Amino acid sequence: MILMTDRSYDRDVLTPDVPVLIAFGAPDDGPSKALGGVMAEVDRVLGGKVEVAVVNVPECPEIVAKWGVTRLPTLILLKDGVLERVWLGVRPAKRIIADVGELLSEE
Repeated sequence: MILMTDRSYDRDVLTPDVPVLIAFGAPDDGPSKALGGVMAEVDRVLGGKVEVAVVNVPECPEIVAKWGVTRLPTLILLKDGVLERVWLGVRPAKRIIADVGELLSEE
């Protein structure tokens, strides 16, 4: 799992050979805190099939503006830098893994 920043965005999103799942959150947001463990589990299960990244919203205004994130937490799935799917709110790891796996199997 990587911590994405405004400076690393292009490298983190455009260079992987796999889709990128980005979790947008903030350290002072309760639901975002809950998502931390969830994303670690998603990374453990889907690592290699998906690059899992976390964005600290207060520190990354460019990425937040690029994707119009207004609600925390928000998850987005990008393939070749193109938006494939958006999920809002905290979701269980099993649900995220199933949803992403379903999208990957459609390829």
